[in-house]
Amino acid sequence: MGRPGVTASFSVASTVLNVGVSLLLIPRFGIEGAALAIVVNSVLLVPYFIFYVHRHVIGLAVFPMIRRSLALPVLATVLSWPAMLLLRTEVNGLVSLGLVLIASFGVYILLSVVVGAYDVKERHLLRTYFRRDSTLPEGSRPTTEAG
Repeated sequence: MGRPGVTASFSVASTVLNVGVSLLLIPRFGIEGAALAIVVNSVLLVPYFIFYVHRHVIGLAVFPMIRRSLALPVLATVLSWPAMLLLRTEVNGLVSLGLVLIASFGVYILLSVVVGAYDVKERHLLRTYFRRDSTLPEGSRPTTEAG
């Protein structure tokens, strides 16, 4: 961004908020309190950070970006909750947990495509990635190094 003070300020604010909320919630709620502290931190600071950077650093319109970057993914998340709640009942071990997580992620991706959270270029990248087509140009396929 060229303005390290902006990211540093938000990092400090995030740390202070997360530690403060964690100190309040973890003794009472345990691991759920830690998770809730992260959610509270994200809900409060991420939108403000995005607004600040887009408005004061980049100089772009904020509300169209919020609609596409936040509102549509949140809508996909809310719409995927019923499926996730149904799948939750199928968890009875690590393997089933892994399968439920994969299925839940698939439901979220599908719903985020349906609600329009991805533009044309992003949808093309998703199709290309999941298709694992052998016609992909060299360098765009994931590579593994032999050890």
